[in-house]
Formats: sequence, C-alpha cells, structure tokens
Amino acid sequence: MAGQALEGCYDATAVKLVAAGGVELGTPAQLAEQLVARWH
Repeated sequence: MAGQALEGCYDATAVKLVAAGGVELGTPAQLAEQLVARWH
C-alpha cells in the first residue's frame, strides 16, 4: 500500500493516518512510477 505525500494532498488527516500505519508516501508521479516498476 502507498499513499500520497502530505504536500499537495487535500486530505491531510488521511495522509497522517496512513503514514502512522507505516505506509510509504510519495507524490502522485512517484506512486505511478512505483506501480509501473512493480508490474514491468
């Protein structure tokens, strides 16, 4: 699981909750790159 980084995210509470659970955060572009890398 991954979530959008706090910067630029419209729901800071959700980001803080997923980060507290150990979820990796990144910008939308970084998350897309991780998805492509995973299934390529």
